[in-house]
Amino acid sequence: MSTFSVLFLARKQYRAFVGTILLTPFLMLITAAFFPGGVLGSFEAMRVNLGIFSDKYIMGSEGLTYNCSLWGWMRVISCWIFPPSGFTALGAIQLYYRAFALLFFAAVTWAVWFRKLEIWRQLALVTFSILLLPEVSFDYKMIHLLFPILALLG
Repeated sequence: MSTFSVLFLARKQYRAFVGTILLTPFLMLITAAFFPGGVLGSFEAMRVNLGIFSDKYIMGSEGLTYNCSLWGWMRVISCWIFPPSGFTALGAIQLYYRAFALLFFAAVTWAVWFRKLEIWRQLALVTFSILLLPEVSFDYKMIHLLFPILALLG
């Protein structure tokens, strides 16, 4: 949810922005302290599990059926263009995709911060970024689309 903190910048609520940025890692540390092994054990388990997750869902084919991100489309296209080695070709373009995603989100941040857009348009830009830019974005995250819809209706 820290991604939505960009909206605080647009509304010039700098204290709320800084509070969100500081509160997120603090809550993460507090939560990790309650798991077996404490904070260090939790982060080590998270590192191991994220490695497995990356192999299976980001670079592998297991997450394609639940994915709504642009990276998922790139995986499908790479397998179609390079049939025998589709998933192995992804490693070469992953860095470029991450650079594209970072630049795209920087452009969205700029548009939300400096352009005078209605709140529902700001929410839509940030929500589309949340859904499309990560390498894996499961379909349950599409519930976030309700935020701009409700802002438009309300």
